[in-house]
Amino acid sequence: MNKRFCRCGCPLSNERRAVTRLIQGRGITIDNVPVLYCATCEETLYTAKTIKKMDELIQNNPGELALVYPNALELKPTVIHFLDDLETEEKEKILQEGDEPLTKVDLANLIALLKSKGEVA
Repeated sequence: MNKRFCRCGCPLSNERRAVTRLIQGRGITIDNVPVLYCATCEETLYTAKTIKKMDELIQNNPGELALVYPNALELKPTVIHFLDDLETEEKEKILQEGDEPLTKVDLANLIALLKSKGEVA
């Protein structure tokens, strides 16, 4: 995965943070939002996909002032255990957040591995 850098030249880190958005004079806090964060200048960047999902959450939950951004993958403990056995680079590729999705080949390989371990039908 390519390392991304902030305008200040420092590396950005993938994090999950609470984000407060001001919508029609109301502060709406969304927890667990995936962001690119610069620890040096404290810049926070969002992908277009993340902004769209936050907008959908706000729109689908009118009147709510506290929301939770969903995890990309909700995994069973047995699948998490299987992923723990993978090489770090492979695991990061499978679980990464952002604009670089898994290829169909990666997904097919993951499904085949899980089937061979009896984790999925």
